[in-house]
Amino acid sequence: MAAKTADHRRQLAMKWHSHVLAGLVTGLLSSAPVLAQKAPAGKSCKVPAPQIPAVDWRGQAHYQAIVTVEDGRIASIEVVPQTKGVEKRTQRSLAQSVTDAIITAKCQPGSYVEEHMFSFDLGTQSSEAAASKAGA
Repeated sequence: MAAKTADHRRQLAMKWHSHVLAGLVTGLLSSAPVLAQKAPAGKSCKVPAPQIPAVDWRGQAHYQAIVTVEDGRIASIEVVPQTKGVEKRTQRSLAQSVTDAIITAKCQPGSYVEEHMFSFDLGTQSSEAAASKAGA
């Protein structure tokens, strides 16, 4: 009789655990964030050209910025260097300049992800420095 009671308790415990687990999985799936869609035509952020920081390094540097917009507001920015050989201090300054430009962007309503390309040409003289946003 004791063996039957122990088996019955085990079965009840297993049912309870599977029920709780199923509830947790359902709860996690329903609370998971909805992935933002790639920006459809007509939806975008108008990003100005970034400011040129004062750096000693000379050359060209290119950056890709991945911008996530949720409800028309910038939710996250990921700046990815596309050029190797840029000094770390200069890399940080240029990436911050890109981020600062994106923060000031005016975005269309909706939730989407879009990419922006930025190029810096830091010539041999400070008057030759130029920053541009590709596809602007």
